[in-house]
Amino acid sequence: MIVEKSKIALKAHWFLPVAVLVAGGDLALAIVDSWSDPELLEAAILFDLAILLPALYWWCYRKRGWTTLLKATALSCLGIWVAGHIVRTNTTTLSARLASPGTSGWLSCSSSS
Repeated sequence: MIVEKSKIALKAHWFLPVAVLVAGGDLALAIVDSWSDPELLEAAILFDLAILLPALYWWCYRKRGWTTLLKATALSCLGIWVAGHIVRTNTTTLSARLASPGTSGWLSCSSSS
């Protein structure tokens, strides 16, 4: 009975284990690679957190209506913010290119003083 309920819950909420696997894969890659190719790793982390996970969230819960799209958009914003904090300061090449010149930019996490 518990196994059946677990299967039903996992079928309805498959996003959670997939998100843990994607985030764990990013973390493992960052540790194992030790930032040997920072541009590629930064792009992969930014893609996974800002595009892939919100898209998977929307796909899993799309039947719930417009609130799912709003939550996926918020998850994308959170992914951009988290990616900005995960990526080392001296390797933020992609984020620096996407930021607006002369300002702190929309991807920059620290304010310029």
